[in-house]
Amino acid sequence: MPYSIIHQATAQTSWRILSLLRLGERPILVLKRVLGMTESAFSHALRRLEQKKLVATRKVGREKIAWLTNTGRIVFSSLQALCYTLESSDGTSVEDDSAMVTFLRDMQESSK
Repeated sequence: MPYSIIHQATAQTSWRILSLLRLGERPILVLKRVLGMTESAFSHALRRLEQKKLVATRKVGREKIAWLTNTGRIVFSSLQALCYTLESSDGTSVEDDSAMVTFLRDMQESSK
């Protein structure tokens, strides 16, 4: 189970969604617009995050709102802390999302 949560959280699309939600809840339409994703790709990523209990959603009128669950906050914060800790210990920069995703995916692959 933990590996599947890490895998889902570090998928590039999922990481971008989690990153946008780390500061608070956001309307789904705003997230899709910011990410420039198709309805299908976004819905798939969001559904997977909901299944892993990292993100929750609710309807408010005609809008659907998403936010990080407590588990989502813990997973996101832990992965961020891990990357920053490793960055400071070996001098490698993993500040941007794509570098972080690649780093975590490589780390996960090497642990199998």
